[in-house]
Amino acid sequence: MPEVGEKGAMMILADANSIQKFLDSISIYWAGLGVALLVMTAVISFLRTWYWGRDDPADADDQMVRELEELKRRGDLSEEEFRSIKGRISRRRIQADSRKTGSPANAADSPPGQTMQNMS
Repeated sequence: MPEVGEKGAMMILADANSIQKFLDSISIYWAGLGVALLVMTAVISFLRTWYWGRDDPADADDQMVRELEELKRRGDLSEEEFRSIKGRISRRRIQADSRKTGSPANAADSPPGQTMQNMS
């Protein structure tokens, strides 16, 4: 095995020092990249929540009831079918409201106006 002289040892140390400086300089960039990715992930998550969280299920229920009324008016839906479907929508809305407020989901226990009686 060949021996390394003083000059060779100095070159190895110089190479090691230059490699260490290089790694130190790029580690700052990697840390910055990691922070940037975390920030971008948080921003994307916030924007998705803001965008999709704006959908109000009550609007969809109101639209569905209006469409059901139109079907009933045209004669494509009987009064019995209309009341049945509307009752399901009403119960679903009351249950959703009770989950939000923590109040009972029973229609008799809910305050007046929470049922969909005024939508027909």
